[in-house]
Amino acid sequence: MMIAAPFLSKMRRFTIVALVLTGFQAQAQSAREVSEVITDFGGLWKSAKGSLNSIKPDNSHNLLAFTYKGKTFSTGANDDKLTKNGVAFTKGYYVGYFFSNEAVTATSNTKIALGASYDGVANGASNPAPTNSISKYLSDGLNGLDLGTGVANMPKGDLVYDAKNILPAAIGDDVPDILVTQIADPSNSVDSYEFLDKDGNLVGGRVNIAFTNISTVGKWTADFYEASKTPMALGAGYTKTERDLRLWAADFADFGLTKDNISQVRTFVIHLNGNSDLAFVAYNANAFYEQSPYGDIVPLPVTLTSFTAKQLQEQVQLSWSTASEKNSSHFEIMASTDGRQFATIGKVNAAGNSNVSLVYTFKYTPATSEVTYYRLKQVDLDDTFEYSKIIAVTLQERAAENLVYPNPVSGSASEVILQHAATGGNIEVWNLAGEKMLALKAEPGTVRTILPVQNLPKGIYLIVCQANGSRESTKLVIQ
Repeated sequence: MMIAAPFLSKMRRFTIVALVLTGFQAQAQSAREVSEVITDFGGLWKSAKGSLNSIKPDNSHNLLAFTYKGKTFSTGANDDKLTKNGVAFTKGYYVGYFFSNEAVTATSNTKIALGASYDGVANGASNPAPTNSISKYLSDGLNGLDLGTGVANMPKGDLVYDAKNILPAAIGDDVPDILVTQIADPSNSVDSYEFLDKDGNLVGGRVNIAFTNISTVGKWTADFYEASKTPMALGAGYTKTERDLRLWAADFADFGLTKDNISQVRTFVIHLNGNSDLAFVAYNANAFYEQSPYGDIVPLPVTLTSFTAKQLQEQVQLSWSTASEKNSSHFEIMASTDGRQFATIGKVNAAGNSNVSLVYTFKYTPATSEVTYYRLKQVDLDDTFEYSKIIAVTLQERAAENLVYPNPVSGSASEVILQHAATGGNIEVWNLAGEKMLALKAEPGTVRTILPVQNLPKGIYLIVCQANGSRESTKLVIQ
């Protein structure tokens, strides 16, 4: 039996159920299939049953939303991008299960499925080959929802997850609670999905799925590396190949779960037939509540009402607000360049206890102008914690104008950074009396220059940049 570690979003164990793309009968499967997907490939990529997008993704792309029974649900991976692109959706929060490498052992038929350009080579194998890690490619991307990586021909066996603490209100609400993906050539073989009690007995009913009965919602272009070899090899016939994307979603009620029997549920089990092709298996994180080891429902330390980000010149300002706080200790601000591996970049103390709305801010200068992902870790006084949603920010280049930061600047500062439109050229700093206070040359090939200001008295200055026949200026205030 393969045991897959549940995804933990808090120190206390998070209750989990996977979003399974599977059904009872072919008829039920068709009723529960996902009919459209929206990802962030190329900015925003939509593809639907009966209206397949002619563009076939060939790299990583994250599932941002999907349509189920005529309603579009966001995954919480990047709701801002959906809104900016005019997509109407019901807000959701879905997270991919974490698969440990110990849970799955590759066979000679197991393949690592990667977008054809993922390895940096559009039509062939890279050297060195991509990392051989089943866990990585089943759990990567925003919220673990990367549709451009996965594993084909998952070995036959069982995956077992913790699945207690289901919210009664989540049963039969027509909001998907389980989501499974199929990213290659489906077989007629059946995968089974079920919930068990503490003694391993079936609770409710078993859902059996053959993905040949699920409609295609998109196509992608993939390489299939041999997972049984390290380093991995890319064989003939498995390079830059077109494959279908299929997804199937289910409510807890589809498994025969009711408000009377959900208290018996302890685990969620997937019986793999040996031919499954997964990008991820995900669960509705809003469908569970937390419990203490004694069975008491534990209130979260903070009621977070918003978490946003905006660019301030070269910085990102993160802002969040709380409606109430109980025994809250602090917020850890975390950043990531891939949406999965996060590092703490700062800390802001919390109010402790509050019944009024509070607003917090934190400024950060990322090391890159590429997309950076942020989340909050809300920590209680007893060290239990919860993560916020993940938000993504890409710094917009502002080379069309001169910028200086910080500005205004304290008189004790030793330097400021000037961003200028042209590369090279001369830079001069003038005071309001018309005196040249500073002169230096900008280095060729750079649009940023450090200006030493430690010897400048308080006042207002004009910074003039001259290059390539153009002259631009900006104001600097030293306080």
